[in-house]
Amino acid sequence: MCHCLIMITPYACGCEVEEPPHLIESCGCGGCGIAVVTTTSKVTANQPCSACIESGIWTYATGTWKLNGRPRH
Repeated sequence: MCHCLIMITPYACGCEVEEPPHLIESCGCGGCGIAVVTTTSKVTANQPCSACIESGIWTYATGTWKLNGRPRH
């Protein structure tokens, strides 16, 4: 049986992005594709997400990310 891993990345702007699930072979199942265990893992990013950067809500200046011109707290 396989193991399903779901990665969620919380960004500094408050947005969370969920990656597509990955099936991982476990116990020599030969990659059967049947997920019996699902694990959610979070990896925190110390910057805003690409959508917030592209929209101009967050900008990078003088070595720090700023929200609408104010330093992030």
